[in-house]
Amino acid sequence: MTEEVAAPPPPLDEAPLPADADTAQEAGPTAAMALATMANGGDGSSSQPMATKVVLQEGVPGPAYEAPRLGDLVTLRYAALSSSASDNRSEDETATFQLGSGRLPADIALAVTSMQKGEVVEVTSGAQTSADGCPARFRIELVRWKERNDLTGDGGISKVIVEHGDGPKPTAKATITARIRGVHGSENVVFDDRYDPPAEVTLDTYSPSSGIIDESIFVMLRSMRKGERSSFQVEPAYGFGADDDGPVPSTARLTYEIEMLEIAAADNPEQLPHEERVRRAEEAKSKGTELFKEQHYAEAVMAYSEVLGLLERDFLFRPEIKRESRRIKMAACLNIAACQLKLGQHKDVVGICTELISQNKSTTKAWYRRALAQEQLDNLREAKQDMTKALELSPNDKGIRRALQGIAQKIKEQDEKDKATMQGMFS
Repeated sequence: MTEEVAAPPPPLDEAPLPADADTAQEAGPTAAMALATMANGGDGSSSQPMATKVVLQEGVPGPAYEAPRLGDLVTLRYAALSSSASDNRSEDETATFQLGSGRLPADIALAVTSMQKGEVVEVTSGAQTSADGCPARFRIELVRWKERNDLTGDGGISKVIVEHGDGPKPTAKATITARIRGVHGSENVVFDDRYDPPAEVTLDTYSPSSGIIDESIFVMLRSMRKGERSSFQVEPAYGFGADDDGPVPSTARLTYEIEMLEIAAADNPEQLPHEERVRRAEEAKSKGTELFKEQHYAEAVMAYSEVLGLLERDFLFRPEIKRESRRIKMAACLNIAACQLKLGQHKDVVGICTELISQNKSTTKAWYRRALAQEQLDNLREAKQDMTKALELSPNDKGIRRALQGIAQKIKEQDEKDKATMQGMFS
């Protein structure tokens, strides 16, 4: 089976934004050298043609989210293939990389994000060539990976999934049952022990409810699925950094081990009158905007997500209420994209903006924010196309014009860099 590896669009207003993005275990001098030499500095998506892959061995099937993403640590077994036959190759080597660190070529890294555990593929680069001028080829096996999520976009709360769960994540006001243990310091002093018996917590959209010891748990629990076990690292500013009277030192870095046992959904909004659902959605959107202005981006996403939950199946609304519902939903989705840009979740921004553009091609902010995300993913030519469209829709916007000029300059610099890299590859 041969397929072109393209960035998979995920599901699915107020301000334009920027973004952010470890090191890998050193590999040997052959295939590893080829991969490292080819790396163009942006794991994920490339402004060059996509790689193609041939699946040699199927991986372990699982839900769509059980595949590595940018930021995850992946362990690969791989070998560089000759341009003539796949049995003529370098010795297999194994190394661990963080996707998004620049250690892998962009299109090769993107191919890895489409793989499942145990899958073996032959990847032909669409952007890189070997010394003889033929497309570079590799045999790659995804041995394992650890999912690393930056939940706040600035490293304040980071997560490693130990065991994947299943089903949806908890919504606002859901009641969850979880085993929670929090420790701090080099001696792992326990300050939060709700492991046995487990804790029952009701998740409020905007503030922790009873049973929450520090607000970071609220963000952690909202990121989990039933049956999931994860480890979290919390920096002082997101723990007790501002609280000298807290149960741990204000400078302490916290570690949480959490297992999600049950998720009980909140009241079904479809039981409410349509006008009440729209009113509550407008309130949630306003609260999300307040949180965004206060730079609480993860919490703002939760508030905007509540908007979408309240207005689900609004095709049943009366026409005048449905129009208002669609307006609020469009603003909430644009605002989610704005938050995701701040959180560095660029592939998610591409997905949600692509959905919005499919609904309304004259939404300037959707083109603009997708362009910013494409730029951060090193999808420079796609970013230029999107930013050009945004400028067509808003020709007097100086910010869009400056952004377009910056992308054009990056494309020029990248082309010059790629040309120099290709001259020395496999030499």
